[in-house]
Amino acid sequence: MATMKDISREAGVSEPVVSAVLNKSKGRIKASPETAAKIRQIAERLGYRPNLVARKLAGKKSKIIGVVMDTTAPQIYHDRLSQMELYAAEKGYRFMLGQAHNDVKKIQEYAEFFSDYGVDGLICMAHNYPDSSHKIAEFFLKKNKTVFFEQPEGIPDAYCVSIDIASNFRQAVNLLYQKGRRRIGLFRTYDFYCNPTMDICQSGYQNALLSNGMKIDPQLIVSVSHQQLKSVEAGHPLIKKLVDTKVDAIICVNDYMAAVAINCLQEMQIEIPKQIAVIGCDNLDVATLVRPSITTFEQHNDQVAVHLVDMMTAQIEGREIPPEERKVIIKPTLISRESA
Repeated sequence: MATMKDISREAGVSEPVVSAVLNKSKGRIKASPETAAKIRQIAERLGYRPNLVARKLAGKKSKIIGVVMDTTAPQIYHDRLSQMELYAAEKGYRFMLGQAHNDVKKIQEYAEFFSDYGVDGLICMAHNYPDSSHKIAEFFLKKNKTVFFEQPEGIPDAYCVSIDIASNFRQAVNLLYQKGRRRIGLFRTYDFYCNPTMDICQSGYQNALLSNGMKIDPQLIVSVSHQQLKSVEAGHPLIKKLVDTKVDAIICVNDYMAAVAINCLQEMQIEIPKQIAVIGCDNLDVATLVRPSITTFEQHNDQVAVHLVDMMTAQIEGREIPPEERKVIIKPTLISRESA
């Protein structure tokens, strides 16, 4: 690995001059435009990369943000991460990613490792575990500047960006009710990580049923684990179970599950949406690739990315964020398509 000493030897200047040019220091040491251009050319040819540990010891920023995400997070989390990374790159930052599932200790170790490595801040997308959210969030906050995706339990003043996911299911029920549907089913997931979010989805669904004068029927709610959904066939008996309860609509907690539901219904020769309407949740690519195309909700990953990264970089760069702007809630938008 090339060092500043290598560059200074070849350029015929001192190491402090090389450092001033490559680190864009604004001190007393300066170089002429010609010398600076020569130093940068040599650094590029030798493949010089700054030593992050040395930069941190010198009080400089690493320009790296650590991100921790659950290994089994749904597809939309990965799409969201991609948007975040692109936006952070525009601002001159890079991401370092750690993933874990059902392992609070490992998630905490990532926060510790990233901070020891010298990241400038942390974005946590893996704290939404039953009975552990507060513990994980507190640990992250002790280690570094942190922004959370979704509000951590028990820390009301945390910097966070959330999706008003319950509104998806209220809107979906209201739409279906307006279209004359009265037997509206819910197809949800369950596992250690997603239960809190799924409970919010189910709460939005049930509250909307009650506000429209309908009863909550437990038979109209079926659940499948993420592990089971690796096989499309695992969804068939659950969709059949809903069909047997005479549903006239099915709301799914993501578009992949909506595609599974459509596949199952078509195998049973049920017309969509004439006999049973189907609604998804997160506007993935699959929503426009199946037929009928899936009515779903745009969750505005671009806005999520901008708010998460802006909150993070503001903290890193020492800019004050007013308390009322430290918690952002994104409102999803209904995308009406053929399935409903």
